[in-house]
Amino acid sequence: MWRHLHPTKPGFTFKTGRGSSSRIDYFLTSAPLLSSLKTLRMHLGNWHGTFDHVNISLFAEAPGVSGLGEMKGKPWSIPQPRLSAATSAQKDKCKRDVNLALQSLIEIANRKPLSLETANSLSLAVAETLVRVTGDTVGNKLPTHRKGKYQSSDMVKTQAEINTISKARDLIRTLHMEEFTNVDDRRRIENHLSVLLDRLCRMGLQSIPRTLNVESLHEWSETLAPFDMANLQKYLKQRKRDMDSMEKKKQLDLFLDPLFPTSRLILRLVSKLTTKKK
Repeated sequence: MWRHLHPTKPGFTFKTGRGSSSRIDYFLTSAPLLSSLKTLRMHLGNWHGTFDHVNISLFAEAPGVSGLGEMKGKPWSIPQPRLSAATSAQKDKCKRDVNLALQSLIEIANRKPLSLETANSLSLAVAETLVRVTGDTVGNKLPTHRKGKYQSSDMVKTQAEINTISKARDLIRTLHMEEFTNVDDRRRIENHLSVLLDRLCRMGLQSIPRTLNVESLHEWSETLAPFDMANLQKYLKQRKRDMDSMEKKKQLDLFLDPLFPTSRLILRLVSKLTTKKK
């Protein structure tokens, strides 16, 4: 798929410790399927830490396929945009973007009469558009099925900052290597990157360059951004160790509490054993 979209760009996805690189990660498709796909985009992520492979992603539309169908197993969480912390500028941008995105759906809704099936599809499309467009601007909450153990708000914020820097580096790599298919694809990447950089500024990241041209951003992505990510990950690991220690101490204190039922039972057993020995 990469060679079909980018005939002249190397698109390396693997590197060795000796400095050589190659493209060994692929998306493969048959010729009949390829001819039927629309809106094809394939992007490569940036190198992160000690990983020798980059993430690769593919976006495509297949005619006649409207969704994933019935999902089996554990249900996924409903995407939830972070509306509580949205600024006035973000709210205004959301309104503009949502109004623009809903225009085609409004035109369909104005066509009367609507069948029950069409009305249901329209309702789903409106909900999906609202969540997707709003989430692109203000970001989404962590899906509940991935939350796992409780994390303090500063740990959640730190992980979100790491993820945002990582995604921004991926997009900067795409712009720097000119690994986009057309002008619209480049504009979409730039808009997404602008949202991420704005989010990092609001998070307090001070290393972002003042001049937001591609070369300056690339230099930041390859020098300061990995340093920032390493410091944030170090802080996150330390906070996890601290919270684990606090949790263990809390459990120990609870276990040794005379008022705790298990502790009372243990004290009784110890008392009886002591009495028998006497």
